[in-house]
Amino acid sequence: LCMMYPRLKLLKELLQDDGYLQLLLNIKRPGNLLMLMDELFNKRTDVIVWRKSGESRWGKMKNVTTFRKDHEYVIVGYNSRNPRFSKLWEAPDFVGELSNPDNDSRGDWLSGTISKKESASDPTHRNYYTLTSPSGRKITRQWDVSEEEFVELDNDRRIYWGPTGNNVPRIKIFATEKKFTTPYSILLHHGTTTGAKDELREIFNKKASKEDVFPNPKPTLLVKTVLQLTTDKDSIVLDSFAGTGTTGHAVLALNQEDGGSRKFILVEMENDIAETITAARLRR
Repeated sequence: LCMMYPRLKLLKELLQDDGYLQLLLNIKRPGNLLMLMDELFNKRTDVIVWRKSGESRWGKMKNVTTFRKDHEYVIVGYNSRNPRFSKLWEAPDFVGELSNPDNDSRGDWLSGTISKKESASDPTHRNYYTLTSPSGRKITRQWDVSEEEFVELDNDRRIYWGPTGNNVPRIKIFATEKKFTTPYSILLHHGTTTGAKDELREIFNKKASKEDVFPNPKPTLLVKTVLQLTTDKDSIVLDSFAGTGTTGHAVLALNQEDGGSRKFILVEMENDIAETITAARLRR
């Protein structure tokens, strides 16, 4: 903590007014570090839990005498008094059986609500209007989209009116399509420690030997997710403990995905790591 405090204080001074400071850490000292971050950011902090183990480990026995450690943390400090995360851009993680009753060419889907109940609707809201179902039923309530947007969704066969065309309409959410969702505090399917090691092995052509390039790298998907939540498309991202360069890799991947022009600055003080791993990874 004595080592980290002056560094975090300096990093906070480098932040933009609406910037974020994210710390990825293991399970050992989250409480102490959170208190330190609360002091620096006047308690404008949040904690995200990241499940670091993959599905294949569930149910397996590991030789421990207490609890198997399956998670780590991301602590986020907000410079702004009114922080605002971006939406998560990801495919839905459905629980339950999907179907395709209308034989949509886009594949299986589940339906989601697109309106408030009539009793909970606000008649003065701009999206309060009346729709006519295919069966002729009139439905008046507050909707989640404008009437124009609803018509576009319906024309694109993204609205389901039920088997007889008489139900309250619901929106179809396809299993294969990414969508923007409200961010949540537990990241269950955003990379694993095993996947991060495999990712490095593949980049450095050591997949066959199973030799570890670095002991505890972070997965690109995890860092990319955090950056997607907290950066604009033209942000500058600074990582003062760069390690293997996952942050730089994540910035490049996110730019490729959303057409952004983010830049990154990586600081790694260990010469052998900086030259042979960090820089080499980013070149590759």
